[in-house]
Amino acid sequence: GLLGEILNVEMVSLMLLDKTGQNLFIQAAIGLPAEVKRKTRRKVTDGIAGWVLQNKQPLLISDMEKDSRFKPSSWYSQYRNASFVSVPLIARTRPLGVLNVSSKLSGAPFTVRDLNFITSFAVQASFALEGAILYASLEKEMKRFSLIAQANNLFTETTDLKKVMVLIIQKVQELLNIKAVSLLLLDERRQELKFAVALGEYAHTFKDMRIKLGEGIAGWVAKEGKTLLIKDTSEDARFASQFDKETPSKSQSVLCVPLKLQNKVLGVIQVVHKRDQSPFNAEDQRMLEALSSGAAIALRNAKLFKALREQTQKFSGHAKEREIIV
Repeated sequence: GLLGEILNVEMVSLMLLDKTGQNLFIQAAIGLPAEVKRKTRRKVTDGIAGWVLQNKQPLLISDMEKDSRFKPSSWYSQYRNASFVSVPLIARTRPLGVLNVSSKLSGAPFTVRDLNFITSFAVQASFALEGAILYASLEKEMKRFSLIAQANNLFTETTDLKKVMVLIIQKVQELLNIKAVSLLLLDERRQELKFAVALGEYAHTFKDMRIKLGEGIAGWVAKEGKTLLIKDTSEDARFASQFDKETPSKSQSVLCVPLKLQNKVLGVIQVVHKRDQSPFNAEDQRMLEALSSGAAIALRNAKLFKALREQTQKFSGHAKEREIIV
């Protein structure tokens, strides 16, 4: 708002890099329709903003229509004139985004003096923006750890194995905002994974299904004891396509983590399809790995309690048999 008032312009937009670092989206804007702000996304290799970000150079264009980097859009007619300024937002050496200024209310084109002023403004804005991003990131990380701690405490509230497994996948589904999640336990004797519990529209199709160690994504994770994040399963040879046939829609993005204690694999948690349709990312991976640590401890305790209870019942049965014989 301040920049628009000082330069007496109608349109100002702040574009930031997304988490992938491959796209620019409009974080804030003045003078643009709400729909444009919401829908606009540009690859860093495209358009004027992409060029400015990649080259880390401010740009003054007298006539956008005559510039090969310009990408016309349905709302281009709203510009008062074709003059345009775009400057990079860089904090130290880290690119954050681009500041675009257009449409002087007077109808006059931008000048070199305007470009220098906007560039100086962008330098100051970059440092302020970096601080805000770091603060938001720290606040988000603290919230994430709090949620993980709460979830891990919840896992230990019961020693019933089935209830523990259901609690685990319910919390995973909630915190990662996903459509489908499954927990598979390792049968060491048979060297197989068995679908123990699952949530999602087609969870019932996996009931009692078994996967050989090393087979498919889950089998690979269990065998190697390593997390596997796949953006698109159709491009990964480890994907067990026969399991995908059980559901009408093809899996697109999968995240699978091992449930480990002291380097011993107890099973795996596999999640599929984020509700917002985006692929899983490193942040999702960190969240699921943190949850899996507490989940593995809860599973081990529940298994030990189950074994102890069965042993106690067995001894109790033998004692009653001896009483009857006597």
